[in-house]
Amino acid sequence: MNTKNKIKIFCSLSLICIVSIFSCQKESNNDINISLYDKSPDVIQPYIQGKWKVVYYEYGGIAPNKVYPTDITYWTFTDNRIRITQNGILTTDTTFSWQKLSSDNRIYIMVGNGPFNGFNVSGITNNILYIGALTNNGITMALLKVKQ
Repeated sequence: MNTKNKIKIFCSLSLICIVSIFSCQKESNNDINISLYDKSPDVIQPYIQGKWKVVYYEYGGIAPNKVYPTDITYWTFTDNRIRITQNGILTTDTTFSWQKLSSDNRIYIMVGNGPFNGFNVSGITNNILYIGALTNNGITMALLKVKQ
């Protein structure tokens, strides 16, 4: 191969590399990160709207046990309604209301019927919603936002 051909190949490869570098676009980071623990319902509500997949839950207080569910569970929030499905079967469909926690007027809890009662929204980190149940064994749910 002569020098002219080597220069042409080198220039062509260089041009391809330059075009490739400049044509790559950084993927937008739409992760949500916000503390909601002491926010009012009108601030919390828009952030929790939609469908969330249960990633894991913890229970046990100071040294919690982390449990990764073997079933596929979704929580869907719409206005003041919660729908929970497990493996495609609707297990909970109830309304809830927001009430101030008596010990701290800045904190609101979701009060509903059945198993969905007394939850506080802690916040969202990297699109994972953390909801804690006000129980003696300290249950915390981690739910991943489902992209629609």
